[in-house]
Amino acid sequence: FSSISPVTLVECAAGLDLWHGAERLCDSAISAGSAESKEAVRTLVDAAFDQHLYRQADVMATKFYNAGGRDRYAEARLEHACETISKAIQKRRLPVIENQIDRVDKAFEKVYNDLATGDSADVTALFADKADGKLEVRTFALRSLREARQNDFAMRLAKLYDMPYHYSAEDAARDEQERRKRFLQFEEVFETEVPDVI
Repeated sequence: FSSISPVTLVECAAGLDLWHGAERLCDSAISAGSAESKEAVRTLVDAAFDQHLYRQADVMATKFYNAGGRDRYAEARLEHACETISKAIQKRRLPVIENQIDRVDKAFEKVYNDLATGDSADVTALFADKADGKLEVRTFALRSLREARQNDFAMRLAKLYDMPYHYSAEDAARDEQERRKRFLQFEEVFETEVPDVI
């Protein structure tokens, strides 16, 4: 890597969706002791973020945690968890949500502990970031559960994490009206009655 920058190579590989190749380039840059290895890792993780490939960003930030991935690790874990929570709600695999929240909590704790022991760390800002990350994943989970009308599980989660969650008959009626506005209804298209389910 004395004649060509690994950052440029990683950018090219990621731009062509050659993720394995880009990952191997980062491995090689780290093994060779390149001064730009951390920048190459950041470029790789950022490229995954740009394409909304949060699972891959999470995997890469975890793999290269000590070689430049620490900066993006907690954010990648948060975005991956939000994406997984959305899929879990769609598939009605609600217990997965708690696991994802725990993973985000551990990621923010790890980054906070590692950076707080550094010499130039602003501990107050780090603590605020940690609290914001934990709150964000919980808020996202509760909001997604409410949209999916999984209010019993949302109430349980809110109680577990000591967060406010209110859902009344008025809220249910308002959500039903919003759903009817958002989606085309059978009676709007056909003049007949809705057929009975067989």
